[in-house]
Amino acid sequence: MTDTSMTLACPENRIADANNLAMVLGEGPLDEHTFGTARWQTAQGARYALARFEPAHWWQDVLVKQLVRPVWDSLPYKVNMAGAQRAQDCLLEWQIGFAENPQLPDGQILMLHALSVADVLNRLGLDQIDPSQA
Repeated sequence: MTDTSMTLACPENRIADANNLAMVLGEGPLDEHTFGTARWQTAQGARYALARFEPAHWWQDVLVKQLVRPVWDSLPYKVNMAGAQRAQDCLLEWQIGFAENPQLPDGQILMLHALSVADVLNRLGLDQIDPSQA
């Protein structure tokens, strides 16, 4: 059976847009909290929020999918469709076999397929932020 899990690493400055994309692709307004807060950082101090999907069926073909306002989102609108589009535009896909360790390009949301959370953290060089420094 193919592992359909996916982890997304979202830069701190893209979290709001990524949550709007999650609402468009997900099940409802609670998806607004998909990325939460940036709890991980690189050695250089760049902060990231992670979201994991198992299985990742909502995010299949997200790079080419036409975004449509969810049927549940009516006036006053909750989803910022421009924000969802910005998030989609900055998605970058990485799969096992592309390179040993993916890079975290500045401002890009990185999608990693079929890796455990520990493997994602190791490959990206992310460490948990000390709560006293958050």
